Amino acid sequence: MGTNKRANFSQHSNGRRAFETGFDEFVQRCTRLQLLKYSADDASCLNLNRVATPNVLGIDMNDLNDADFRITRTIFDENRRNVACSQNFKTTHNGLIPALIDETVLTWTLMRRLGDTLVYLGERGDTVLIQIAGTIDNSIFQGHILIDKNLFSEAWSEISGSEVMLVNVPESEVERTKILLSQALHMFGIRVMTTNERMRLFYSVTDTYLTIFLTLGGLGLLLGIFSFVIVVRKNLLARTREISLYRSLGFNEKRLQNLLYNENIIIPLSAIFAGSLLSLFGVFFGFGNVSIWVLLMAVLFLIGFVCSVIIFVKATVKTYLQNT
Repeated sequence: MGTNKRANFSQHSNGRRAFETGFDEFVQRCTRLQLLKYSADDASCLNLNRVATPNVLGIDMNDLNDADFRITRTIFDENRRNVACSQNFKTTHNGLIPALIDETVLTWTLMRRLGDTLVYLGERGDTVLIQIAGTIDNSIFQGHILIDKNLFSEAWSEISGSEVMLVNVPESEVERTKILLSQALHMFGIRVMTTNERMRLFYSVTDTYLTIFLTLGGLGLLLGIFSFVIVVRKNLLARTREISLYRSLGFNEKRLQNLLYNENIIIPLSAIFAGSLLSLFGVFFGFGNVSIWVLLMAVLFLIGFVCSVIIFVKATVKTYLQNT
């Protein structure tokens, strides 16, 4: 029994040593981006409440510039490709700390504009003023604002540890890295999430909104079709005596059919044109993010819907004249 215990202990020691060696090798070959964090409010799409002070992340702006995050707009008059590593984001301006924020968070969650100022509480009860100086494309930083780590340390010097860390590894080693980090740092309560999983989490909320809007739009379209059918039929039934008068005056069936068709097709085609025009105006600023196949499908649907309306009006008018 003593031999078995020594063997198990030896195997356990060897396994632990191999694990530590593998973890050390991983740390040496991977690329890491460490971020300081001041916890405030979650401003991502996962929080449905309106947020005034998002979480703040302190980051080395040079590292951010070397990454693939793309800056879209800034208040500084310079080339935005170099804006992250410029001195404008590393120094205060009239007591304001410049910050980067996700474009969608700025527009829909904060409902602020570029150049607005956010007010935070410092470590000594003083006021920390952060100016929204630039925006980045939709990214994993959604729900946070980014400032230079040196300016972060001046505002909150008591926060020194990296609460958030980004690790860049080859795609083939993502799952292995996730397991390795979870096992090595589980005693610190670490939560490991891939960038794909985090973006999928954000997009699931967006997909839910789109599904709701699509359902409501479908119900509106269905009600519109029923209303259109009722109006056309009621209009034809209300003109029975008028049609009899036209016939007594010598109007032939072809002329009556064209007359009734032209009168009943104007309103639905005008409604379709007005609705399409307003829809295009509503999504005008988002055309750059729409796939060509989605636009093609929308155009084909519109053409099919117009053809269906024309065929229905013609068939309804023809049937009505045959039965009267």
